[in-house]
Amino acid sequence: MRRLPRGHWIIINIEEFNGIILQDKRVGSLENVRKLKEIGEFFGFKVSLALNVNQQSFQNFIEDFCKDGQPKNSVVLIVMSHGQKPGMLSANRLQSFAIEVVAEDGVTVSSDWIIDQFSAMNCKALAGKPKIIMFITCSGEDLIKDQAIQTDGKKFVSYPRNSDLMTVFSNFPGCQPIEYLWTKFLIEELSSVLVCNWRSKDVVTILQEVNRNLKSKSDAHLFLNFTSIGFDKKFYFTPVTEEERKQIFEMQAL
Repeated sequence: MRRLPRGHWIIINIEEFNGIILQDKRVGSLENVRKLKEIGEFFGFKVSLALNVNQQSFQNFIEDFCKDGQPKNSVVLIVMSHGQKPGMLSANRLQSFAIEVVAEDGVTVSSDWIIDQFSAMNCKALAGKPKIIMFITCSGEDLIKDQAIQTDGKKFVSYPRNSDLMTVFSNFPGCQPIEYLWTKFLIEELSSVLVCNWRSKDVVTILQEVNRNLKSKSDAHLFLNFTSIGFDKKFYFTPVTEEERKQIFEMQAL
């Protein structure tokens, strides 16, 4: 992946909560945001942040990105907050694993809803392009159909409704470790493996190594739960040169 910018690196982080149902402040999460922002910039992504947003602003932020009509090469979306296990699961679900992400006002946003916003129908600019969605939370099938969409203004191309998609969850259903320690541990391990191995390893191999390291270092058997849906890309993170970084900043200023 050599285009500039490499893609979009989006971080949504909820640290403080003001809803009716009180949620503990996620102490230390801004340090995780800082580390992740640095990694996105290091690899030449356009970084966008949404911090302490309520449910409506959370959804608007994602919808605005997916429907802004701008060309996109790829996206890495990282969502960090408290999470809840869904009370009811549909029989026709895209993911066997789902969570409800808690927004600043205590209202939740479904991981299924978030993932669906990046489908070929809802985010045409990313049809057929890599999409990596990571949910760093605690936690308590839409049917795949072809979707004919107009990608270049001239012809219709048929894509599966959800494809070229990887999702990453920091837990398995019903698990709630000590969040700050686990999140800090995870971000440090992910950052270390990514920075040390970007030259030779694609994203799947990177995540597999992160899992091996986490399981070998943790008595609690912590690991990432990641799945791919039609994700046939060899996706590599490639840093940019200083000259390319300047070009990206100039593009963002336009």
